[in-house]
Amino acid sequence: MDGSSGSRGALTILQQLLSAIFVMKTMGFLQTCRKMILRVIEIHVLNAHHNGRRLLHLYSKLGAKVRMNNIEESPLLPYEKLERNISIVRQRLKRPLTLSEKILYGHLDE
Repeated sequence: MDGSSGSRGALTILQQLLSAIFVMKTMGFLQTCRKMILRVIEIHVLNAHHNGRRLLHLYSKLGAKVRMNNIEESPLLPYEKLERNISIVRQRLKRPLTLSEKILYGHLDE
């Protein structure tokens, strides 16, 4: 990554802050905060989509030890196995998978 991309990012953030200050003068503060948050989320989603990244990649790490229900103490959901199966199928098919394909292929044994 070169230094120009960092400069462009800083310039973009500065432009967003200046426009936010202008909006804060003309609108209510809470409405402005809400719109700014939604805009940052929108930019993050668009950038991630443009770069081919998945935004939900943290869920496999955060939810790796989720219990199936509150009654049973020991059985954990096999997120690592599901993610591994899905990544194998995605590599072989060389295309994004639909939700139904992820569910089906994620539960395959072999």
